[in-house]
Amino acid sequence: MTKLAWVSVVGALAFCILSPKRLGMNSAVAQGDSSPSREIVSEVILNERAVWEAAKEKDMERFASLVGDDALMIFTSGVVTRSEYMRSIADRDIKSYSLRNFQVLTPAKDTTIVVYEATIAGVFEGKPVSSFSVREASVWVKRSGKWIAVLNQETPMS
Repeated sequence: MTKLAWVSVVGALAFCILSPKRLGMNSAVAQGDSSPSREIVSEVILNERAVWEAAKEKDMERFASLVGDDALMIFTSGVVTRSEYMRSIADRDIKSYSLRNFQVLTPAKDTTIVVYEATIAGVFEGKPVSSFSVREASVWVKRSGKWIAVLNQETPMS
């Protein structure tokens, strides 16, 4: 991805998160020029949940069907591609997770941003982790009529 494209994605994400039009309720929908229907909100949230379940179950075929081959995931440990994440799945064993407080924003007709909180427990790089919470943001784009995740940012909550 070009530097200009990255600046555009990061700028769109920052604008949408800081936008005063964002509603502060569960499954919130940003009201703008291209507000999503409740159907789109439901579909994208279901897809976000499906990505988590695929990661938990180590179902990399399902994961790959939801996450673009050009996708990036940003963790405290660094930035990984979809391929790198899939190769490293053996290093993580998600025992449980919960997702809550979804907000869905639409900066463009075929782009949605999902912001939410997650609590995760499991074994990561051989170390048991009882539970930790993160804020998540995922960018989904519509490609060939299907929503595909292209960027995920995970930030630890204190």
